[in-house]
Amino acid sequence: MTNSEIVGLDYSNFELNRAVARKLGMCTDKSLLPPHAIDSGYSERYPDTVWARAQGEPWEQVVWTNDPEQWANLMFWHHIAVDWKDEHVIATRRDCKTCGDLSPPIILERSEVGRAICLAFINS
Repeated sequence: MTNSEIVGLDYSNFELNRAVARKLGMCTDKSLLPPHAIDSGYSERYPDTVWARAQGEPWEQVVWTNDPEQWANLMFWHHIAVDWKDEHVIATRRDCKTCGDLSPPIILERSEVGRAICLAFINS
């Protein structure tokens, strides 16, 4: 798989976070949020954050691309291996039974580890 075949490389962090939420089966339709759940100016203060809700769960703010706690959970629960080489991070979703790759290796700048993890997840 070449970089041109990797889904989401051109996504903004917001679009990538929304793609992760949707792949997890979460609802991301903000029109379904309770009235006054989001105050005015929220989107300007937190442009990458997605409001999402799993079936039967409360709404939550998710931002896997920027929050180490959230992308660490994504790594753990969805078996995403991360390696650092020089100034780059390499993320790949792995099959624990066969030790094979479920996604192509995503290679980004070291500072974009959250994006790399998200891309490995949505490309598996």
